Amino acid sequence: MEWIIIIIGLAALLLWLARPKWTRPQVKPLPNNQAGDFALQPSLFVNKAELALYQVLRRACPPDFAVMSKTRMEDVIAPRRGLAAQYRYGLRGRVKSRHFDFLLIDYHGRPLAAIELDGSAHMRPESQINDDVKTALCAGAGLPLYRLNVGEDFTRQSAVIFNTIAQFARKN
Repeated sequence: MEWIIIIIGLAALLLWLARPKWTRPQVKPLPNNQAGDFALQPSLFVNKAELALYQVLRRACPPDFAVMSKTRMEDVIAPRRGLAAQYRYGLRGRVKSRHFDFLLIDYHGRPLAAIELDGSAHMRPESQINDDVKTALCAGAGLPLYRLNVGEDFTRQSAVIFNTIAQFARKN
């Protein structure tokens, strides 16, 4: 009986030692025949409400701030330094392939706040989970996230947002 346990233990150890080691994924070159399969999108905005909010934000934006649209979360929020590489890479997956509808930055490019426009699609359970994840990630990183609903008074809401972040920017 002891031999069976020892053999199973040695087999498990050998399997563990022979396991593939974690490596970063490699970027593959784009085959020449695929380059023509991409097309320029007609607009960054997926609907009229996004375009309307963008236009209101641009008009309300103070000269020392800028409004960015469709900014990748990964360019704004990243796993903290000092974490194990594999763990950091796993955390990166939480922000990868996500974006902010709008990002407000200062003159130096420092992110001040993110804005999400929530329409009827955000009522689906899957969308609500994604919204909760994005909200939690922003809170954890210390980035204010404003959620506006389609149909709200964008002019009034943008004034509130810019007043709030202007006060924050003056303090920091």
